[in-house]
Amino acid sequence: MEVSLFLPIDLQTTLLQSITTFCEGEVLCDHNAYKCSKCAERVETTRSYKLIKTSPIIIIIHLKRFLYYEKTKRTEKIKKLITLPELLDLTSYFNENMLHSMRENKENNILIYELYAVAVHLGLEARRGHVYAYVRSPDGL
Repeated sequence: MEVSLFLPIDLQTTLLQSITTFCEGEVLCDHNAYKCSKCAERVETTRSYKLIKTSPIIIIIHLKRFLYYEKTKRTEKIKKLITLPELLDLTSYFNENMLHSMRENKENNILIYELYAVAVHLGLEARRGHVYAYVRSPDGL
């Protein structure tokens, strides 16, 4: 079982900051607001995320390293360093009901993940460059 997260990195410098920003949510208004199915009016709301699967074995994290600008029809790469922890504790990002259920059922699901692999895009532009993969070997190297 796996879970995929697509995380913004425009204002963040660490993976944990990016996950926190993603889970905090955002206010949807104006052209991003939800459209009411009854009155067809746009309704301001807040969209937020919590993980709900019980202990996915693998979590795939995609860092949104490219920004598309509608006005200029251009895609630009976000060129900044993001630090990745070797161990990632996601307990506080899981749904409270799921955590409560785990406690009640005395499940010892560990919500700490070990960094296994990283894919890196090396290049100045979104459409050009090379992709390298770094993978932890079975002996932990």
